[in-house]
Amino acid sequence: AFFYLSQAGVEVAGAAGDCPDLSDEPAKLGCTADLWGVIQSFVNTGALIAGLVTQCSTLSNVDADCTAAIMTLVGSIAEGFEAGFSSAGTCKEPSEAVNAGIAEMRRLLGPAQTGTLAGADREFVNLTASRKRRLTPEVTPLDAGWCYVDTASAGIYFAQAGVFIDVATEGCTNQTTEENKANCAAVVTAIVGAIANVVSYLAGAAQRC
Repeated sequence: AFFYLSQAGVEVAGAAGDCPDLSDEPAKLGCTADLWGVIQSFVNTGALIAGLVTQCSTLSNVDADCTAAIMTLVGSIAEGFEAGFSSAGTCKEPSEAVNAGIAEMRRLLGPAQTGTLAGADREFVNLTASRKRRLTPEVTPLDAGWCYVDTASAGIYFAQAGVFIDVATEGCTNQTTEENKANCAAVVTAIVGAIANVVSYLAGAAQRC
């Protein structure tokens, strides 16, 4: 819950930086992704706090568990929208830049140089990558905040995956009732989700740290 609340703060800071300037499509997509990120962070924080009612007690609280499950579903949907808008704005930018550079090289080389075009394409990609590494700006406070969130969240989700695997080894052995099957399916889905989040946050840390 604490780390989702921390992520909410970073998301708010990101939205404050991205949303005032909506002059182009990538800026609009980035702002929309930030806003969905704020929503999912607060909703998931509430879901985890609701889950504490049962996890920190010797007795199960059905109402709290139901609330946590519903809020988790809502938070996951919001997180999906955040990822969708974010990928729409970020995943196409590098490819567009590379394609534009290659097109310009083709124009300059002309038809006589078509035999060396494949090698030139590779050289351009290598040059672009090395130049990007050299010209990377200094880490901003927002980048540092995301680095903290990404690395900490990756560790938390890795631990969460281990907990869910332990639960699955016990809960999935009994498949006699539909309720048991549903609980097992939910745990397996949670394992997949936790591992996916580990990969996602590690990728974010690799970019921001």
